[in-house]
Amino acid sequence: MESVDSKWEKRLRRERIARQEAERFLEEKSRELYQANRNLLQQARDLEILVAERTRRLADNESGLVELNRVLIGLRGDFEDNIERLTHVCGDVLRADAVRFCIADGFDLRLAKVWLADVSAQPPMAVDMCRTIAMRGPDKGLCITSELGQDSGNYRLGAGYPVVYRGELRGVLTAFFKTHIVLDPFCEQILEIIATALGSELARDITQQELAEKERRFTEVFQRSMDGIIIHDINGQIIDVNRTAARLFGFRIRDIIGMTLPDLHPREWLPVCKTAMEKVTTSGAHRFEAEFLRHDGSTFLAEISASSFELGNQKLVQGIIRDITEKRRLENEREESARDLARAKDEAERANAAKSVFMANLSHEIRTPLNGIIGFADVLAETGMNEKQRNFLNTIRASGEVLLHIINDTLDLSRIERGRIELNDDVFSPAACVTESAAILMAKAGEEKLKLTAEISPDVPAEIRGDANRLRQVLLNLINNALKFTEEGGVTVRLDRDPRAPEDQLRFEIEDTGVGISAADRDRLFQPFTQFGEGRERREGAGLGLAICKSLVEMMGGIIRCESTPGKGSRFWFTIPIRNHGASPSHQSLRIAVVARNGINRQLLVAFAEKAGHQAEEGQDLRQALDDHGYDAIIADAEALPSFEETEGPLRSEDLDRLVTLIGDATEALPQVADNRKIFLPIDPHRVETVLSNCAKRRV
Repeated sequence: MESVDSKWEKRLRRERIARQEAERFLEEKSRELYQANRNLLQQARDLEILVAERTRRLADNESGLVELNRVLIGLRGDFEDNIERLTHVCGDVLRADAVRFCIADGFDLRLAKVWLADVSAQPPMAVDMCRTIAMRGPDKGLCITSELGQDSGNYRLGAGYPVVYRGELRGVLTAFFKTHIVLDPFCEQILEIIATALGSELARDITQQELAEKERRFTEVFQRSMDGIIIHDINGQIIDVNRTAARLFGFRIRDIIGMTLPDLHPREWLPVCKTAMEKVTTSGAHRFEAEFLRHDGSTFLAEISASSFELGNQKLVQGIIRDITEKRRLENEREESARDLARAKDEAERANAAKSVFMANLSHEIRTPLNGIIGFADVLAETGMNEKQRNFLNTIRASGEVLLHIINDTLDLSRIERGRIELNDDVFSPAACVTESAAILMAKAGEEKLKLTAEISPDVPAEIRGDANRLRQVLLNLINNALKFTEEGGVTVRLDRDPRAPEDQLRFEIEDTGVGISAADRDRLFQPFTQFGEGRERREGAGLGLAICKSLVEMMGGIIRCESTPGKGSRFWFTIPIRNHGASPSHQSLRIAVVARNGINRQLLVAFAEKAGHQAEEGQDLRQALDDHGYDAIIADAEALPSFEETEGPLRSEDLDRLVTLIGDATEALPQVADNRKIFLPIDPHRVETVLSNCAKRRV
């Protein structure tokens, strides 16, 4: 059995070991606690340092924001000064070593401003970095890089931002640092704000330049305008004028500014100007004429175009003044010249009418003895005489016929020029016109030992509508000319349908083997009073025949031409449209009043009218016949018209519509009535029937 002392010794030993273990544990824990306490103290010191740094940075940021805000608020109108202040504050706030601002010029970058923290330092180039930021586009934002390129010098870090305005790249703003630092979001925002401010400054500078250019152009146009320009307020006080206005008024520009509109107008024109100003105020624009006073007291008439506009809160009026004194003088002269021309025209027309009456009367007086000369020459030719006397007589007769032909052509041309010839609309045979015309001149062709033939195509219609007498006149004239200018061979007259015409037409050709016509003469062939040839026999007549033919053919709706080779002959041809006569119009019986002072003429006209199927009555008074609307037509002689117009006045249009005049051979007693409504002396029954037939057609 173990002793008690042994037990206590073991127990004490165990307790001693346990106490030693506890002491070692406490010592270890104490060392850990001490180390933890030291760590806590270090962390507390680090935290205190961090808080102090953050507090300092916040203070610096606040100071930077205050400085930036002060710069933004203090921006003025000078572009260069504003750029320098913005780049300076960018360097201060970011604590950068350098700031570089480039302006985008197309695809290139142009250096605008460099800021250096140390003015003795070398400025950074970093062209590649700036170009990289520009090429990234306006919407890529901040770019931070340490790859600045070989031209970066001792700068290690760059932070760039695109300068943008309205979506367009305007430039690049870059901050450079000599050490590698970390830019916090505050610095990034500062860089963005300053870049935005630079974009606004660039846009404002461009706008100011554009406004300055527009103002320069406006001033140039304003001052160089050929019209005077006045700008005044609604009270009439003048604010500005251009050099032209000052020259018009005879003042210097500075003397006019401050004057009022009443100072520039004569007193009698002030009401007109007041009314015009009221219209400008209400409608916004008005044009009027008024007189102005010059500095020397003289006046000038001007046209004013006034319009109102607003400049700021002020309503102004611009007046454009144009001196029209010379223009009005020229207009008055033109009006006076027009009146003189009208008077001269009236006098010329009266002279022409008098000439026509004179020519008509003269032709009547000439043709009366000519009829006697030609008639008695024919009678005398039947009596016995020797050969010499017969030659003299033939010369007298030929000369009389030539003179009669000239008189007839002159009257025809005069009627054509005055539009006094109207074509009849009758049914006739075109083939008969050709054969009759050739037959009339067949004897003359035989005397000249020439052959005259007519060739008519079977395709020619038997009858057409038109004026057979005028067609026959054209044919006779052309055939006669062909015979006159042909010495050997002959003349051929052809009639056929024209296959080249776009519509159905007849083509008449008169071809001769004569002397021909040169190209120069053909250009003026159909002009009046034109003659060709070299012999005396070539110059018979007045040169009116071809001009009359051309006018008559064109009146009938056709054309006339000439083809000729000198020495080989000529071919004249003309066309007229084919107008089928269709069914014959029904005959209308007219009730006719015959008013003529000559009793024999009255009885003759009544007989001819009744023979044509009309009811005719003799009358003595023209007024009664005109007032009786039961008459469809009235025949009055030339002697009744002058006395009627002296007592009753000029004839009315409704009277002229029913009136057919019986006049002397060619006396123009009533010019208003066309030739196809006149009956000439001596009275021809066929002529009476034709005139009354035309009257009946008009009534239908």
